Amino acid sequence: NAGIGLLSHMVTERFSKQLKKEGRRFSEIDEEYIDARLDKIVEKSVKEVNAGLFETGGRASYMAKKVKRDARRSLLLICEHFKKGDFVEKAFELSFGREGDELSGMTIELSKNRKIILSGTIDRVDALPCDEGEYIRVVDYKSSVKNIELNEVMFGMQLQLITYLDEVVSKTNMEPAGALYF
Repeated sequence: NAGIGLLSHMVTERFSKQLKKEGRRFSEIDEEYIDARLDKIVEKSVKEVNAGLFETGGRASYMAKKVKRDARRSLLLICEHFKKGDFVEKAFELSFGREGDELSGMTIELSKNRKIILSGTIDRVDALPCDEGEYIRVVDYKSSVKNIELNEVMFGMQLQLITYLDEVVSKTNMEPAGALYF
């Protein structure tokens, strides 16, 4: 369901931003921390999706419960990933290619003095600081299973994550470490 996917993404994004605002990292939090904040974030998000279309009735209640359950499971898994590794969160919802964005976007020159500026929003950017510099991975949240298919990347059919990674690497001094769907 597209509505549930949108809600799940919105809840994860808002939780991540609140975490950052509170000066915390995923590796530092636990179930109790997540549970204490998740209800309010889900409730606010459900009210906003589709101008309140899912705000009332049994459908809204079902969606809120499903989104909360899915988001809680995802957030716990994200915490576990950070606790078991050395990467740290660098940015959430990093936009590029639009006026006012931190990164300028990828420009493709066309004929007749025309150009295309690729723009987008990277769900999460993680960094691994080390003696040689800083490594980076980009993460795109998906509400259903999505795999990177090398053949599709090679033939230009699946370029979102590669474009995201290239955008960050080409505009910073960081080295590429990975591009992941979550």
